[in-house]
Amino acid sequence: MSRLDKVKCLAFSDRIIKLNDYLLSQAANKKPAYKLVKGKRVYEKSIPVYLQSVSALCNQLLRAGTSIGANNAEACNAVR
Repeated sequence: MSRLDKVKCLAFSDRIIKLNDYLLSQAANKKPAYKLVKGKRVYEKSIPVYLQSVSALCNQLLRAGTSIGANNAEACNAVR
């Protein structure tokens, strides 16, 4: 694997990680984790369903996006 390929793989993985962090932060900030009951904040203990689904998608994106380096190294070092 050339030096340029390694740099491209690292740059792609870095962008995927940043995208994952951004998506999770946007989903978490979309709705408050509390309700107002008689003027007081009552925090919900369970994780909302929409956040669970976004988390599952982000987890898959993170695993697929960061495996590119391992896949590339394995392909380049394969025994012929």
